[in-house]
Amino acid sequence: MIASAELGLSAAELCRRVGDAAGELGVPRPSYQQVRVLLLDRRLARRHVSATELLTDVVLRARPATDIDAWLADVPLPYRPGAHNEPQD
Repeated sequence: MIASAELGLSAAELCRRVGDAAGELGVPRPSYQQVRVLLLDRRLARRHVSATELLTDVVLRARPATDIDAWLADVPLPYRPGAHNEPQD
């Protein structure tokens, strides 16, 4: 079901699909709230540019070195064409 989260499904649709799968397996259906919490955690976990991606972008001159300071301060990095960027919502 994590792959479904990658497709950008809404929490309600994902909850329906997970509930259907749980029913087929004969296990309790998860609550909508729990699906939302897990979905948000998953989406936030993939939001950030990794250190390797950032340093690669700096070496390849797709990002200025000043973006390293922003990344260390946990400030959202600006969009840079040709660089590894955080997903646009």
